[in-house]
Amino acid sequence: MQAKPPTQNFQELQQKVEFAEHVKRITSQIHAANNLDQILLDLHKDILSLFDAEDLTLFAFDADKKEIFYKVPHIDTIEEVRIPITEQSLAGFCAKYLRPVNIADAYNMAELQGIHPSLNHDSSYDKRTGFKTKQVLTYPIVADNKYLMGVLQLLNKKSGLRFTRKDEESVAEVAKALGIAFFNLKFLRPHPCTIIGTVRTNRMIQQTTVARLIFFLPPFSRSPFIFQAEMII
Repeated sequence: MQAKPPTQNFQELQQKVEFAEHVKRITSQIHAANNLDQILLDLHKDILSLFDAEDLTLFAFDADKKEIFYKVPHIDTIEEVRIPITEQSLAGFCAKYLRPVNIADAYNMAELQGIHPSLNHDSSYDKRTGFKTKQVLTYPIVADNKYLMGVLQLLNKKSGLRFTRKDEESVAEVAKALGIAFFNLKFLRPHPCTIIGTVRTNRMIQQTTVARLIFFLPPFSRSPFIFQAEMII
């Protein structure tokens, strides 16, 4: 196999460094978000800019209704679109089984059924917007590698016939950051007093539980929490 020219190796290395810096900036913005809408709506274009895709749909998980949903901004309103967690959509399948789906043609039933016999592409988005979905890369957003937080879905590869392994690795990296951020917004940031109160009133709380809460906090906020937990316990 012929070795790559030094110039090509340097260009590839430079691209990797630039992408890593871009991911770092977007990840910082994700962790700095004060609410879920800020991620679902305000950071949509920033997250999309990381990928070689025409569009992106970012779903959050509603544990009470067992649905995933995304939000669409309009001139004077925000529309919330909900999808059941079933095989009737790629995002629903991804959420149900916590597994990525990489499709070259969303309307190719043979390709879909090769993944799962009941898998379908939900074409309602295309019908409503006029967008023509072809390639799809759908990745679960989880916390602690097991708790569903949402789904990240890329639509239509800009260059090439399908999303690549490199795309999958990039999506996985961003999905991990989103999982931590979603968990923080849902369980930690809105109720900081509840967590501390639980530690204060229930001295039997397991230390592993406290450690798990600390794990999901952004690096800049770990030290104060650890100090408080140690003082209270």
